[in-house]
Amino acid sequence: IWYFLLIMDAQQIKSNTTERLQTRINMIREESRTLSHRIAILEERRKELQENKKHFKNLLQELEGK
Repeated sequence: IWYFLLIMDAQQIKSNTTERLQTRINMIREESRTLSHRIAILEERRKELQENKKHFKNLLQELEGK
């Protein structure tokens, strides 16, 4: 009987561990997707800022040239 109980406990532990690891993997995947999305947004924002900087530099050159 003890052997059966030990096997049951070991199976429960294995099942719980597997479930926890799957949950952890899913959380990591979700965080990775979120970060990828944020990176795309930040890259777009950086491009806009670079365009604005170029525009203002050109304006400055025109004003200094006059």
